This record gives sequence, C-alpha cells and structure tokens, in this order.
Amino acid sequence: MAMEFLRLCSMHDYPSKQGPSLLRLAEAGFYYEGNGDELICFSCGVRNRNWSYGDSPREIHQRLSPGCKFLTEGGDGNVQVPRDQPTEELASHQTNRMVETDGLNVSDSASVREPANNTAHLSSAGYSQLRSESPQPVMAIKHPEYTARSARLGSYQTFPRHMKQHPADMTDAGFYYAGFGDCCRCFHCGIGLRNWDPEDNPWIEHARWSAECPYILKMKGQAFIDLVQEAARAAEMADNDGDNEADNESVSGGFC
Repeated sequence: MAMEFLRLCSMHDYPSKQGPSLLRLAEAGFYYEGNGDELICFSCGVRNRNWSYGDSPREIHQRLSPGCKFLTEGGDGNVQVPRDQPTEELASHQTNRMVETDGLNVSDSASVREPANNTAHLSSAGYSQLRSESPQPVMAIKHPEYTARSARLGSYQTFPRHMKQHPADMTDAGFYYAGFGDCCRCFHCGIGLRNWDPEDNPWIEHARWSAECPYILKMKGQAFIDLVQEAARAAEMADNDGDNEADNESVSGGFC
C-alpha cells in the first residue's frame, strides 16, 4: 500500500459520508480494510476510526503516531501519483466516480459500489446463471470446481496461519488456496498469485494482475479495474529511474 493510488483504490466501498475526502486520507498514508470506517497507515500500522468532517488526516496521523516514518522520513517508500496533467485528469475523473465533487460523500454510481447481487456468495449455479445473462462472450471458468464460495473457502484448511490475508476475504475476491506456500488462484481467470505482503488487498491485486477477469468485472465494475490499472501505471512511471524488476515481483513475489 505504499502507492497513493492503491490506497485510494482500497477505499472504493468506504462507508463514511461524514469524514475527510478519500484523496486526503490516501495522501496521509491511510488505506481501508473493510472494517467500519477504520483506516490504517501503511507504514506504522496505526488505526483510526470515527472520522468527522473537518478532520485533518495528516494532523490526526501525527498525533496518534508521531514517530511514523511516513511522516518523519519523507515517505517511507510512499509512491505519490505523478503530478503530470494527464494523470491528474484521469485521477480526478476516476475519483469523481467514487465520491461526490466535494470529496465527502460516496457516489450512488453502481459501477463502483459492490453490486446488490454479491456473486461472492452465490452458488455455482447462481454464478453460472449470471454469466449466461451477459450479452458479451465470457471467458470460460478455468477451475469450475471452485465456483461455489463454499468450495473456495474450504480449500484454506492448510493456508499458512501467519498470513494477514483472511481466507474469507481471499475467497470473496475469487481465490482458492492452491495447497502450497501462499499460492492462491482465481477460480475464473486462473491467475495464481504468491508471496503476499501483509498489506496486500486481494481485490486490488486481482484487478491489478488480471484486469480481464470476468469475476472482477462482475463484482467491482470497470471503474474499479481502471483505477487499479492506473495505479499500476503510476507506479511504473515512478520506478522509471530505478529498477523496474522490483515491481514485477510485487504481489509481492510473482505468479504461481
């Protein structure tokens, strides 16, 4: 979550309508894990909830964790969005689809909120029916035996216990456990990701590395996928002066 854009992506379904703008929260180092309105610093791990209109995310961060390296050492690996005009325009366009123009309220746009028919909890038959209703040809399911949420969740019996990613969250993001290391694969597109960092978000990593996955599109919408992809491009731009191979290792270590 060292990238501002990825922190912003994590807030796509943030529930609070009374707190600071999502952009200001992301710029202050915070990301969202889906627990009420609680936000977490990617660097020091401090948590804060019950945000109010008028709060200064950076000031609150500094008060709660004055020794945070993100605040005291110029970023602690933070990757800012490049402030070139095209990127700024796209960021504004995408985030306005997530929040109202005053930056305070979650939009009513169905394209970026989780659909009412949350397919993560559908049976195999239910998900297949949704696919059959699609007007466009859909990628064949690579691992149909894991279409049912219960089947994916059941695969995590031997998932390493030290992992910060919760099996239920991985399951909802379409992943089942492959049975070795921390390798998890999507039942639909088949992509396998391993070497997860503690702060890695399953939905974001799925959309980042498999933008064409029909499951991600059905669950999160094209706006979410586009925002994650733009975050990845911004990271590549920021790394152009360094070794880009490190970016290929994120997820944070590749495919499986």
